[in-house]
Amino acid sequence: MKSQTVLLSAHYFPCTAWFRNYLQHEQVMIEQHEHFLKQTYRNRTVILSANGPLALTVPVSKLHAKTKVHEMRIDYFDKWQHRHMEALRSAYNSSPYFLYYSHHIDAFFGQKYETLLELNLASSLLLLKLIKQQPKHQLSESYIPTTDALLDTRELIHPKRYWEGEYKSYLQVFASKYPFAPNLSVLDILFNCGPDSTQYILS
Repeated sequence: MKSQTVLLSAHYFPCTAWFRNYLQHEQVMIEQHEHFLKQTYRNRTVILSANGPLALTVPVSKLHAKTKVHEMRIDYFDKWQHRHMEALRSAYNSSPYFLYYSHHIDAFFGQKYETLLELNLASSLLLLKLIKQQPKHQLSESYIPTTDALLDTRELIHPKRYWEGEYKSYLQVFASKYPFAPNLSVLDILFNCGPDSTQYILS
């Protein structure tokens, strides 16, 4: 367990790198006062579908040009929750543990969260519960500048950037069609690895 504090952005059903940092560090701070950035994990997660990696995006309504993450409102106009659950069902229905966990995810999508921050925190807490880990994070009280005392991952864990570290392969649903896809949403690990998910994340 690393003593240095890790600083994470609030992500939607976070990826392996996010959870690895969360579990490896004694102290975890989640930033809620940063400005919302498009095309990041702040309102999307990536799963492996029959057509390859698929981004599931939460539609949001910005209040102004520099809206902070905790101010972002979720747009429920197009029933995105139903689409996300159907995408997960289509991608993972044949995985070893989908039926075991799917009712938890279905219940999650039955809730409505006013802000993106609330949704993201709820998705992270649900995954922590399902991999049998206790939450240990704190929320930032104001924007946190980068310092040597922090491992700042806010811009490092990004869909278009490679996060350093090795990712051991595990059997994914579409292994016969695609090479191993690393650093997907931890949902992919959960549905494929079940109770061994934590062991994989930390490997």
